Amino acid sequence: MKEYKININKFLNRKYITKSIFLGLVGLMIGFISSCSNHKSYSPAIEQGHIYIWRSGDSLASVARFYEASVSEIKRHNNIFDEQDIANGKMIFIAKSSPARYSNDHNTAVAAATTATTTTTATTINPNSRPAPQAMNLVWPLKGRVTSPFGMRGDRMHDGIDIVAKVNSPIVAVEAGKITQVKWIRGYGKTLIIDHGGGVSSLYAHLNKALVRKGQQVKQSQPVALVGRTGNATAHLLHFEVRLQDKPVNPAHHLPNFNLH
Repeated sequence: MKEYKININKFLNRKYITKSIFLGLVGLMIGFISSCSNHKSYSPAIEQGHIYIWRSGDSLASVARFYEASVSEIKRHNNIFDEQDIANGKMIFIAKSSPARYSNDHNTAVAAATTATTTTTATTINPNSRPAPQAMNLVWPLKGRVTSPFGMRGDRMHDGIDIVAKVNSPIVAVEAGKITQVKWIRGYGKTLIIDHGGGVSSLYAHLNKALVRKGQQVKQSQPVALVGRTGNATAHLLHFEVRLQDKPVNPAHHLPNFNLH
């Protein structure tokens, strides 16, 4: 810390500065510095949790009730001072509380919670999205062992999980939906994406073969591809992602009995 020396007599010789004024200014500065040092600014650690997309008609009370969180905590994590200032489409972070409360269509589920005490309806929450299940009851896309979890891998972010299995092992849709992409993606190799509605989608990469075509509707547990080693895969495996509004989220929060794999 730098130290500064002040020649008080020289300073007091300046016009309009009296000793009493000078001492008063010093007192104010000391009080200000003391209050700043006692104030603890909030610097959140890296936490796991939910991402909720705010829609017109939402309320923090209903969002907090659904995720078993407190309104004050949601405000603190997102630097929200006035609920009325939250912009439509803003991503709201809610610290993880109960994984069982995750929803496939977060917005519709919160809207349902809102209707229990208010006149808000689900259609006012997300009117442009296709219907989606109220709960994200996913099934495992593949029987195998998870070798790489979601999160930082070295200095790079790993946006999904890797599941190793024998070549041509069947991969199934984790939830019903519509095939939106079947194509080669650099690094991912042969890849397909399923839109499950409500902003939720799933991605399957490093495939040897796709069993479905773009635009096709699929059911939950329906075989959609075969395990391969395309792209940057180092073994026969499936790279699997769950996305909310095209943003990868941790599949561990949505797959049953994840810690057993």
